[in-house]
Amino acid sequence: MQMMQDLIVYVDESGNPGHGRGRYFTIACVVVSSENVKNIHRKMKRLCKKVKDNHPSRIWKRGEVKASSIKPFERSELIKQLPKNKINVFYIVIDKKWLVERMFKDKAISYNYWLRLVIDDILDYYPECKTLAINIDKRDIKVFSGNSFEDYLNIHLIYERNKDIAVTIDYPESHCNYGIQIADFISNGINYGYVSSKNDDNIIMNSINPLCRNHDYFPYNKFGL
Repeated sequence: MQMMQDLIVYVDESGNPGHGRGRYFTIACVVVSSENVKNIHRKMKRLCKKVKDNHPSRIWKRGEVKASSIKPFERSELIKQLPKNKINVFYIVIDKKWLVERMFKDKAISYNYWLRLVIDDILDYYPECKTLAINIDKRDIKVFSGNSFEDYLNIHLIYERNKDIAVTIDYPESHCNYGIQIADFISNGINYGYVSSKNDDNIIMNSINPLCRNHDYFPYNKFGL
């Protein structure tokens, strides 16, 4: 197991946490060490440029290549080219069929809880973590309260995990942050594997699996039934 003292986490979600619009909702975290951040961003920038070069007539909103805007095999090929030894993926998939009504009404509380489960998995994998810089796609702020999550996570770390970890949470615009764009491809690919009935749904997950270190299902005992 590789130990890292300073972690950068990029968070994105795919699907909808409310009623309808698909049965599954995914939150994915892409974890890199602080020393690898610049290399990861440069690599993703080059991969996105390659996609744009392959579609010279397409107009990209704010210049960003979104996973949902290209075909499954293109998503798979991009993910395959990410450096496997510098990126670790942790995620949770929620089966909305089994959520009680309050979890739909209190989306912020639900999102905070699910994301905290993934953060716990990350810290279990990196027990020597001292700093945790969490970057959440700015568009997700409408799903939950950023301030409430930061307070909730700090209380959890101090009083429930007895961890002295310096936590910072930022909300970058995805078109300005290649780490968030990687998380977009990962979360989109995972959720696509659960909601799609097409034959190509596995090719993306096959590209993601080598990067994955842990995943959760919620609720675990009824998931997918």
